[in-house]
Order: sequence, then structure tokens, then C-alpha cells
Amino acid sequence: MDNINIDNIGSLISGTSLGFFFIKSFSIVFSLLFTTYAVVLYKQVQEISKAVQNDRNKFIILISLLQIFIGIFLLFFSILLV
Repeated sequence: MDNINIDNIGSLISGTSLGFFFIKSFSIVFSLLFTTYAVVLYKQVQEISKAVQNDRNKFIILISLLQIFIGIFLLFFSILLV
């Protein structure tokens, strides 16, 4: 049985091994889930902003949009670069 050390981790991430497949598939699934969560959260913030008038509504909507952009960036990063 191989012991995992720092040298093996580098080859695990950068190769075509089974570990690379699991890391890439996990990162893609996580990115999809995060992006879906961000979109749902954005829709909920829009609905709440209509119901509750507040001075900070635009800031909260901006934060929700920022989460969507981060999710899209993570998705592209996990597909193309990882």
C-alpha cells in the first residue's frame, strides 16, 4: 500500500489518474450546486426586496449577483483549469 506524501499529491492532481477524475468531478458538481444556490438566493432576495422596503436592498441584490458571478467563475475554472 502506498503512503501518501507531498510528491504523490502533486502527481495525483496533475495526472490522468483516478484521483484526478474524482477531484475534477467533485469540483464540477460543487460549482454547479453553488451556482444553483446563488441563482435561487438571488430570486429570493428579489422577492423579499419587493415586499420589504429598505435602504440596503440594492446592496443585498449586488451581493447576490456577486455570488452568481463567483459561481460561474468557479464553474469555468473547474471545467477548464482543474
